[in-house]
Formats: sequence, structure tokens, C-alpha cells
Amino acid sequence: GVYGALKKHLRPGMTFVDAGANIGFFTVLGAGLVGPQGRVLAVEMMPVTAAVLRRHIADNHLTNVEVVEKALSDRPGQEVIAHTPRLHAGQASIVVETFEGDDTVEVRVMTSTLDEAAAHLPRIDFMKVDLEGAETSAFDGAKAMLARTTALVFESRPGDPGGAEAMARIAAAGFTLTSLDGYNVLATRA
Repeated sequence: GVYGALKKHLRPGMTFVDAGANIGFFTVLGAGLVGPQGRVLAVEMMPVTAAVLRRHIADNHLTNVEVVEKALSDRPGQEVIAHTPRLHAGQASIVVETFEGDDTVEVRVMTSTLDEAAAHLPRIDFMKVDLEGAETSAFDGAKAMLARTTALVFESRPGDPGGAEAMARIAAAGFTLTSLDGYNVLATRA
């Protein structure tokens, strides 16, 4: 799965981008794999979730992780409303507005683009993208950054038009797509 892909693609000194970091499971794993000389950029839009993410980074004494608390989109500096089911904050989305049978909380968040967030990174060795349906928009804001990216993994659910669009964007950016597991797609440079 995603865990295996990280272990296969990340080596000491590399750069890892965790787009949609949630509480930081893959951020912490990636930071360990790239080591103190490596770099991790963790992007998480929900303030409560980002606070837990920062705590996990501190608890693991990681000095190589930078947190960007923004929603990833195709345009930076916009205020958007993120909807999250009260009981499952990890499913926050700026695309999905209501979650069945669950209380929905609205949180105002500012947008950034991957191009803006990763502008200071000369290259990205591996990126994990999990944005609960906002992948296409995020990829539209990542044209320069994707050109410096070696490989990435993202979710694409069958029958989800957004997933097909996201796959088309990544294929157009010069990646070869292979199914990783379940809904995860691995994209690598030929």
C-alpha cells in the first residue's frame, strides 16, 4: 500500500511532501525514512488536526518537517469553507459539503497551491496526496512543482469523475500510472 510505496521510494536525504497530512502518520514515517538530512513538507488545512500533527512531530523530535496549514487548491490566498463530519475530522473536504448521518462542522480555511507551498524545494522525491476529493484542483495548482516530482501516490475511486480528472492531470504531467492497492494510484516518471 501507501506505506510500502514510501518505504520503497524514500531514502536518507530525500524530500517528501505529505499533501493532506491529517494527524501525521505518513509525515512521521516519511521523516524517519528521509532522516535528518532529508526534508518533509506536511500540508494540513484543519486547525485542530494540524495541532495534533504538530504535536506528533514534536513528540517524535523531528527537526526536518515543515507544516503548512492551508487548503490546497488551484488558487492561493482564497478563503474557502472546509466541511468536516464532527466525529471524523480526518475526512475534512473543501469539495464534499455534507456527510451522511453525521453532524457537519464548517471551518474557514485559506488556500495555497502546491506550487506556492513547495516553491523552496528544489526537487520532490515522493509525494502522498489525500485531499478528500480536492485532488484535481490541487494538481491544477502544482504544474511547476509536479515537473520537479519523481513519484507520487494519490487516491482515485472508480466512478468518481474527480478521480478520473486527477489521473488525466497526472498522466499529462508526464507520469506513468499504476494501481497500487484499493483506490490508490502510484505515479512514476518513465
